Amino acid sequence: MAITLLSTAPPALTSAELAEISATTPSTFEGIAPLLRHKEEQVEVTVDPAFEEFTGGKGELWITEGAVSFYSPSTSTGLSIPFPHLTLHAISRAPLRASSAATESGATDGGPCIYCQIDESEALEDSDEMEGDTREVIIVPSNPEALDKIFETLSACAALHPPPSSSSAGMFGGLDPDSMVYADADGNLVGPGVDGEEEDETEPSSAGRVRSDFVANTRKGPY
Repeated sequence: MAITLLSTAPPALTSAELAEISATTPSTFEGIAPLLRHKEEQVEVTVDPAFEEFTGGKGELWITEGAVSFYSPSTSTGLSIPFPHLTLHAISRAPLRASSAATESGATDGGPCIYCQIDESEALEDSDEMEGDTREVIIVPSNPEALDKIFETLSACAALHPPPSSSSAGMFGGLDPDSMVYADADGNLVGPGVDGEEEDETEPSSAGRVRSDFVANTRKGPY
């Protein structure tokens, strides 16, 4: 799913609504709205660099199991970000200074916030190359005590969307081909893994990397 602009509130089901649908035993759950895990009223969102059609504003934050969305009922505008596009989310206890471009669009420095990075990259057809832009999304709730709940819900939902397996993982069943060993005709162990040293390479467990110790001077820095 791609990042989309909204003109209506994002589709979502409450736990009660989902239970009612499940009780009817539908033939498929395809097309059914995702479960709403958290909704926060009175938040301010800034996107930097801004989209041409959406710069941010004040409204509602919707976190479903499929996406994090912002919608402003007063302007009928918003943004929906599927979790695979959310590459980083973090709590900033101190206000983040808006960029000059964001300030020109009406953004303020706000208060304690959720800082996110989103990646619009899409795989090119018949190619492993990626192209896209990285943007910052700053979410400032009017109630600072809501930060932890928002952060925890983002983390839980992002964990439902692990990164897709690479082509090499599919070919070798998830094994690293550089670590493989096998026996030759004489019974000797051979292969690229015989003399190789083990490396601790752990892929992120979710689409959105978690960073709870975020401070302003690490902004846009390597994770």
